[in-house]
Amino acid sequence: MNGIGTVIKNLRKEEGVSQIKLIKGLCSHTTLCRIESEERRPDQLLLEAILQRLGKSFDKFGTIISVKDYHMLEERDNIWNALLRGKYEEAYHRLRSYEKDVNMQDTFQKQFVLKCLGMLQAEKGKWKESVETIAQAIYLTVRDFMEMSIEKLVLGRNEMFLILLLSRGYEKLGRQEEAKKLVYGLLKNIEKKKWDEEELVKIYPKVVYAGIQFLKEEKKYEVVILLANKAIDLLKRNEVIFQLADFMEELMWAMQQKAREENRKLTQEEAFLYIQIKRQKAALEKVWEEYGGIPKENMWCCTNIQKNLVTSNEIIRKCRENAGLSQEALSDEVCSSETLSRIERGLVTPEEKNYRSLMEKMNQAMERDRGFINVEEYELREELRMVSKYTTQMEYEKAYQVWQKLRKKIPKNSMENRQCILRYDTLIRYGRRKIGWEEAIRQYETALRETMPKFGKIDITRWPLTRTEIFLLNNIASGYYNIGKKKEAKKILNSIKKALQSSNVAVTYQVREYVVVLYNIAMIEKLEGNTARAQRIFEEGIYLELQAGRFTKVAKLLYGIGWVLKEEGQEEKARQVIKQAFFLSDITNSPRLHNDIYNYWQRNWNDSILPKSYHNPIRDLCMEES
Repeated sequence: MNGIGTVIKNLRKEEGVSQIKLIKGLCSHTTLCRIESEERRPDQLLLEAILQRLGKSFDKFGTIISVKDYHMLEERDNIWNALLRGKYEEAYHRLRSYEKDVNMQDTFQKQFVLKCLGMLQAEKGKWKESVETIAQAIYLTVRDFMEMSIEKLVLGRNEMFLILLLSRGYEKLGRQEEAKKLVYGLLKNIEKKKWDEEELVKIYPKVVYAGIQFLKEEKKYEVVILLANKAIDLLKRNEVIFQLADFMEELMWAMQQKAREENRKLTQEEAFLYIQIKRQKAALEKVWEEYGGIPKENMWCCTNIQKNLVTSNEIIRKCRENAGLSQEALSDEVCSSETLSRIERGLVTPEEKNYRSLMEKMNQAMERDRGFINVEEYELREELRMVSKYTTQMEYEKAYQVWQKLRKKIPKNSMENRQCILRYDTLIRYGRRKIGWEEAIRQYETALRETMPKFGKIDITRWPLTRTEIFLLNNIASGYYNIGKKKEAKKILNSIKKALQSSNVAVTYQVREYVVVLYNIAMIEKLEGNTARAQRIFEEGIYLELQAGRFTKVAKLLYGIGWVLKEEGQEEKARQVIKQAFFLSDITNSPRLHNDIYNYWQRNWNDSILPKSYHNPIRDLCMEES
């Protein structure tokens, strides 16, 4: 079975990038050759750097990471979050402690430390020192930074962000033209690469926002409108909240400035759009004020999180226990039982050869970097993401059109692929009303047993759940609840929640699946009259979504809170929350949800406060399916 090295090789060839250009400043040519031939698995930071330079998102892979690498990732995130929240003393002390714990000869670790140090220097107004520090960080991986024009360099997202920080420093030092040159160069660099949108959305809005500030000074209002719209569309399509309100503000400003320059008022169409954007912006700012926690001025530094992680020690231990094997039996002919014990406790990281041998003995997938489908072609993962997006929005006809073509391209030679095919076959058939709940449940259970053969006989909380397994369990729970097996539905949902909460990995790194589970649990609590508990869970879901930079479920979760408030007799507060959910549903382009909220408003208050943007009646389902 082909691993991440094959994916990288295929992507590099598709992009027409030579091995030398791709890894310049990252690793040796020999190292890349060994990675592409599957002789070596790159460490986490190198892998992400390579994929970034190819314009591809690491989020399309579920990754099994060592305990050591996970703890370093978690601490980097802690440092960065402290920085973004203005907790500069905490960030500084954490950074100095981190320096002592990591190998500062490692290029990527050193680059991270320098980036954070440069930002801390900037916050103290030490702009000259900050510029020098950030430049040093750039040169670690972009050694010909000053020798070539920006648009010709092969850059990853993190390197682009460092160049943005440098531009910001130049601007503060009065080096306006140099700052502008860097930003415009980045815009040209981005345009020439074939990007995965999941990766593009993490850097393009940042660069565009910096560019807009220069364009405003040049009074290029048409270009500001064009770029702001492009950034807004990208953020909306990928359901990312960071900077969305900022771009709406820039768009409204540019529309007004352009009209004034042309000595006219906004046209009727422009005025309607202006009002719509204003309402959406207000809804975004309100929800961020209540649940976001990061100052607005730092939002341009934020990056949305969609990682799916599990630690290698946890997955080995859980797989072994579920297989009914002792440590002695599993380690036989692979390593000593003492070594396996230390691996399971997270004290040592298993060598790649030993890891694969242990997983093979348990009939488990051996790749550490697991796509949710096992294919060489990266673009198939992009197509699957589109199918997932449509099913989440319950746009089943659109999902069907994409899925029919994609399904033919997915090989059925792995249990993960067979599971994926059967799940989406069932989800789409049910959504298109071709089957009912009973048949859907049977098919979901069949799909689940591809990787969980003892489903129904094992404790779900002790199983190393994959994202697909979580969604399948969620589908089954939804089905059970709808056919009256409420006790079984609640047991499954609470088991998933417990499994995720008890994992070595924080729910932040499994936020997509965790929020879906929270929503369904909250819905059951609401339907059973436990309104206070339902509200707390809805609010937890919103908080987690926003911390990850997502607004996928925010409108739906707010709508749930509105229901609860209405039932508790808090009429005015309910109206405000539901109105907020209504305008957010417009942003996410969710016709069904938008329509549901509108109808709920009319049933309860029957006034014209809410404008009905569009009407697309779709049947109700009481629970979230995916």
